[in-house]
Amino acid sequence: MPGRARVLLVSHRPNVCVQVRLSIDNQPDLVLVGEAADYAGALAIAAAETIDFVVVDVAADDEGALDHISDLVQATKRVLVVSDICEETLFKCITRAGAVDLVPRGQVVAALMRCLDDDRKELEQRIYNLYKALAEPD
Repeated sequence: MPGRARVLLVSHRPNVCVQVRLSIDNQPDLVLVGEAADYAGALAIAAAETIDFVVVDVAADDEGALDHISDLVQATKRVLVVSDICEETLFKCITRAGAVDLVPRGQVVAALMRCLDDDRKELEQRIYNLYKALAEPD
């Protein structure tokens, strides 16, 4: 991922938007490129923008969130779910839907940075493997 990772935030709660926006704005490796109050808006932004990560706020009363998470995963591949309810059952459901992780709201940036670090390590390994393959005699 060259440059800053592009993040889309999906939340209908203004306080969550402010908290996540401020956290991301203070990170040199991240840029918030869009916010959507609903899943339809998020899919529209994802279709128009290059998105590296979607941060989805799942509230206790968010019925149908898992279906929408699956749609977002298909559209963008990398979905991180943020919730005040971080329990094992929800974690299993969102990861089955294809999300990367479930984290408390205050840990969004740390989770995104872990994903970026994993991406960098994977890229370094690919480069190393390519170099090794090119250096080996036929």
